[in-house]
Amino acid sequence: MAKNYVSNGMTMNVLLAADAAAGDPVVIGKQVVVAAVDGAVGEEVTANTSGVWSLPKVTGAIEQGAEVYITTDGEITTTAIDNTSAGYAYEAAEASDSTVNVNIG
Repeated sequence: MAKNYVSNGMTMNVLLAADAAAGDPVVIGKQVVVAAVDGAVGEEVTANTSGVWSLPKVTGAIEQGAEVYITTDGEITTTAIDNTSAGYAYEAAEASDSTVNVNIG
């Protein structure tokens, strides 16, 4: 192993700005991660930085492969304005679906 190796990058410790439950999307700077455990505001928790996650979405259909964003309410949308990039839709979601599978990595 190279002497400058730090991590495999699949998880990272993050300081929560709001309460989060395991599986909740969390925005850290301009990156979306998914909490691996429950935590309260001000706590440091482990979060996943890659993978495909079923996340809550706004009303409307999302096509497979679409670039998606997270709103300040923690919902996935295809609207970039005032939202943070969250990754890509892993598969299509119908307008009536409450979640969409997102590849955050």
